[in-house]
Amino acid sequence: RAFFSKFDALLQEPEELKTAMVLMADLDNLKYTNDTYGHDCGDKYIKSAAECFVSAVPSGTIISRISGDEFYLFFYGYSHKKEIYQAFDTMKKTIDSSQFMLPDGQITKIRVTGGIAWYPKDSTSYEELIRYADFAMYKTKRASKGHFSDFDIGDYNEAAYMMQSKTELNEILTKGLIEYHFQPIVDASTGE
Repeated sequence: RAFFSKFDALLQEPEELKTAMVLMADLDNLKYTNDTYGHDCGDKYIKSAAECFVSAVPSGTIISRISGDEFYLFFYGYSHKKEIYQAFDTMKKTIDSSQFMLPDGQITKIRVTGGIAWYPKDSTSYEELIRYADFAMYKTKRASKGHFSDFDIGDYNEAAYMMQSKTELNEILTKGLIEYHFQPIVDASTGE
């Protein structure tokens, strides 16, 4: 709630936001960690990732754990995307070099997959920015883990069209809105 409240308040002050980026970050392999080593270990993995984010981003960045293994990071107040990318690259390098000790003594990396939406390019609405970052993250996660991708409106519209088409087809089938008619094809010369 605090993240959404602060985020929404900032969107009311565009001069303070300037250029901004919403990152939805999802921890890779949390389910495996929980299932294999227990939830206490999974909690330590989440905490290590949070500490990694906090240590790697500029102090004005808003960081929030939204649920389970998902975090939102909001970079704002930059003049250009290039400045945000520099802060973002620093964060990626920190994540890539971070390690986490498992109970069996093995060392594993903290791995994160993420989706990015830009203010004001992609939207000026916090609901849309969150939805777009979420969409970009899940699209990235389906392709490969451990990467980050920017939101693409073309991909989003195509996915929305496909979802609408599936919904309509399911409704037609569920409600039995299709009528079947049998029309025999007969050869006029042979009667077959």
